[in-house]
Amino acid sequence: MIHAIRTNGHCPCPQSPRESASAISRALGLLRLVLLLFGAGVTLSGIDTAFGGIATLGWRGPPDFFSVTNTEAFAVRDNHVRFLAGIWLGMGLILGVAAFQLARLQSVVVAFPAMIFVGGLLRLKQDDRAVLLSPRLLPALVVEPVVCPLVALWVLSSARPKTADSQGAKRPAAVTGPDACTKNPDRHAARVSTVGKHRPKGLIRRP
Repeated sequence: MIHAIRTNGHCPCPQSPRESASAISRALGLLRLVLLLFGAGVTLSGIDTAFGGIATLGWRGPPDFFSVTNTEAFAVRDNHVRFLAGIWLGMGLILGVAAFQLARLQSVVVAFPAMIFVGGLLRLKQDDRAVLLSPRLLPALVVEPVVCPLVALWVLSSARPKTADSQGAKRPAAVTGPDACTKNPDRHAARVSTVGKHRPKGLIRRP
């Protein structure tokens, strides 16, 4: 009967521990890659503004897009922008580290997309809808309010303490009773194959 189940491909057995661990490992690897790329993008944009100020370093476009009429007021605003960009830069670095320390930094990784989500919503306060829907801002409106919450949910579901990322896959519980044959056919087949073999002489019970 076990042979028939194997050849017909209808084995009711659950996924093996090795296959389950492999699937978890692939999912975590993809999540780490997403966090690493996300952190790299945040870090680069943070460097562009933190070291370039309002004018930026020009990595995202030419910096000569404004003129200063009040030098002192501009210097104060520029200093504030550099401070905020430094926080953004730090977030990007932490996201990059979290790609390799996901279990330890799970709560931090979830908090960052939540903050980015709030910032994305505040972009909608812009009065000029043409600017919001322009090719330069439309990708941000998709990533920040939509993609970031999905990443946070992904982290919550994939980086729990009892996953293969921190403690390894759990061994399946032993199955006993009448269901042992169907749920563990390999183990049952090995057990059946031992039937009929000679017992040690010391254990043979004579009539």
